Amino acid sequence: MPAVIFMHSVKCTKNIWQLARAAHQSNYKPPLTLFITATVRTAVPLEQDQTGAVVDDLIKRATVPRTEIQKLIVCTTPAVMQIIDLSRLASDLGLKGCESHTFEDKDVCSTSGLQLALDSLRKDPNNCVILSDIRHQKADNEGDLRTSPSELMSLLPQPRRRKQPQSDDKPLAPSLDAAAISLATNFMSKRLQLQPLASIRNVTVEKDVKLALLQLCQQQGIKPNELHSLELVTLQKRTPQELDWLTELNLQKIAIHDANKVTTTHLLTHLSHKLPNGAYGCITIEMLDENYLLLLLEKLIPRSIEANKLPQLTLYTKVPCPLCDELVEQLEQHFAGEYILQKVYIDRKENVRFLRLFRYDIPVLFLNGQFLCMHRLNENLLRERLAQLKESREQEVA
Repeated sequence: MPAVIFMHSVKCTKNIWQLARAAHQSNYKPPLTLFITATVRTAVPLEQDQTGAVVDDLIKRATVPRTEIQKLIVCTTPAVMQIIDLSRLASDLGLKGCESHTFEDKDVCSTSGLQLALDSLRKDPNNCVILSDIRHQKADNEGDLRTSPSELMSLLPQPRRRKQPQSDDKPLAPSLDAAAISLATNFMSKRLQLQPLASIRNVTVEKDVKLALLQLCQQQGIKPNELHSLELVTLQKRTPQELDWLTELNLQKIAIHDANKVTTTHLLTHLSHKLPNGAYGCITIEMLDENYLLLLLEKLIPRSIEANKLPQLTLYTKVPCPLCDELVEQLEQHFAGEYILQKVYIDRKENVRFLRLFRYDIPVLFLNGQFLCMHRLNENLLRERLAQLKESREQEVA
C-alpha cells in the first residue's frame, strides 16, 4: 500500500490544545503516557534531498519496526515543500501505509506538527509517530541549543552529485539542518519493548504562564526551582530581567529563544538529551493568541539495573563481522570491568526485526536499551554515558 500524503497550509485547529487546556483546568490526568522514544539532529546543514537519511537514522535509534509507524510529519518552508516528494520518501524508507503530512512554516515554532502528532497518539494508542523539522535552526547565543553528541546522526551521508540546473529547472532551495523525534504511547513502548529517552508528562495551554507552570510542577510533586531547565520561546526578543514571573519563580536554568529561530522539534530533541537522568524540564512557547503552550518533560532513568550489576551493552552483530570484532576489542581495551556485554545476532530467525533495521549498519551498540552508536565505537560518548549512569546510581543510594 503506498504512503498517503497530506499537505497543510497551517491554520491551527484547536482539538489537542483545547483538550490540554480542559485537562489542566479540571486537574484531569490524560489516560496515556507519551514517550519520546528516540531523537536525532544534524550538526551541519544538509541538502533537502537528504531528509530521508535523518528519518532513517531515527527509526534505527528507536528500534521501531517500520510497519508500526503510522504517521510521518515534516515541517518545512514552502520552497522546500515544492521539491520534496514526501510520499515517495516514505515509500523508499519502507513506511508502508504510513500517512505523510507536510506543514508549511507559518505557525510559531512549528507547533502544528506537534499538535497533529499528539492528537494522533491520543486517538490511537497503538501508534508511533515521527515528527521532523528540516528548517535551519539559527539559535541566538543566549538561547543556544548546544548540540550533545547523543543527538547527532551516527554518520552523515555523503552528498549526492547533482547535475547543474538547466534554464527550465527550479532553483535549488537553501541547505537546511534537521531534527526528528519518534513519539509513542506507553502501550506501544511496552508492546515493542522500547526504552524511551523522555516522557512528556503534561501538555497545557494557558494565558497565565506563571500559574500554569506552578500547577504543572505541583502535579509532579516538585517545586519550580527543582526544574533542571526552562526553555522559553518568545515572539519578541526578551531577557530574563524583563520577565518578572521568571524572577519570582527562582528557576535554576533559563534559556530564551526567538520564536523565529527555533522549532519545537529541535527543542524536544535538545531537552531529551540535555536533562540529567530523572530530572524535569519545561518548554514554554508564547503563542500568537497571547496564550502559552507548556510541555513538561521528564528524562527517564534507563532500564533499572541492580545496584551490584554493571551497565549492559547490547551489540547487534552477525557472523562473520570483522568490524564487530574490532569494536569488542576496543571495549575490552578501554572499558574493561565497566560493562556487561550482550550480543544479538541479527541473522538469526528470531531477530529478523533487527535484521531489517540494522542490516547495513553493524556494529550497532545500545547502552541499557538506548542507542549509543553504530558503524564504529564512540568512545567519548560511551565514557560520558557511563559517568551519567554512575552519578544516577550514587544519587539513588544517597
